[in-house]
Amino acid sequence: MACEQAAIEHVGGDGEHDAGDEHAVAAVVHAEAKPKHSKYTLTRKLEAAKKEIEQANQALARIDAALADPDLFAKDQKRGESLLKERSHAATALAKAEAAWLETSEALERAG
Repeated sequence: MACEQAAIEHVGGDGEHDAGDEHAVAAVVHAEAKPKHSKYTLTRKLEAAKKEIEQANQALARIDAALADPDLFAKDQKRGESLLKERSHAATALAKAEAAWLETSEALERAG
């Protein structure tokens, strides 16, 4: 209960409650209750995200080089279509890895 009271004060509670306050309090309490990751764990996650970014960038470079062939679709349309799908997957993987890197790096910074 003390944690909830502190959360109400943190949210700016004036002693009166409404449904919005309860949701805000629940969000603050939930955020404070999240387990903290160790610096070691965060560093490992950061390294893994960097590696995934590197791999995705390498895949994109390889695919883009193949797609740069002006005769690709004339010679092998199925291969061209396959490369386009593969590029889409690699771009999605890159975006996810970059988001993971950003989130982890911010968490590591907060951890001190």
